[in-house]
Amino acid sequence: MTKFHSTLVGAAAPVLLFALACGRGESDESTEDPASVEPSSPLALLPDSMLLRRGACPFECCIYRDWTARAPIDVLAAPEVGSDILWKIDPNEGFRAATGHVEVTGLTQVVVMREAEGFTPGDTLFVLDYAGEGFFNVWHAGTVSQPMQFWTDEEWTLSSRAAGYSLGEYSAEWWIEVTGPTGATGWVQGATAAFDGAGRDCGG
Repeated sequence: MTKFHSTLVGAAAPVLLFALACGRGESDESTEDPASVEPSSPLALLPDSMLLRRGACPFECCIYRDWTARAPIDVLAAPEVGSDILWKIDPNEGFRAATGHVEVTGLTQVVVMREAEGFTPGDTLFVLDYAGEGFFNVWHAGTVSQPMQFWTDEEWTLSSRAAGYSLGEYSAEWWIEVTGPTGATGWVQGATAAFDGAGRDCGG
């Protein structure tokens, strides 16, 4: 059985430890109360195109193709929580997982402390999605790459074996576009669905 959880393994720390300060206004005569200004979201650091990971299939050997439900699955009209239910997939019923996407809703920042995977001390990375086999898609300096995890979500010290540490809690929504036996299409929320078949060739 495959069940997806929106927090990626090894990539999240318990709390978000950093925030961006809002820019000051150009006029010293501003009457805006600084306490009322919300800090910018870390998500604002990345282009919107990086936060919607089209085609991502975030677990080991995940491939979009014919899958089999292991429990009832609601098929929704749109990739949104609370969207209308179009039909239900019954347990042991096959369906076609055509494609999907991961929408990043909370970011983990990785601080590099030692050279690793082509990165140097002082570099900062942002985790986008899990690629399987211990690899992650990350964003750094305008480029996406896929290093094997070299960081820890625990406290880092000079004696740590990890080459970096993470800040912030990763969160995401995984949505799967499916096709039913009549050809109708809809969306399944990966976090709530139980299915088999996505990784049946894992290791083969």
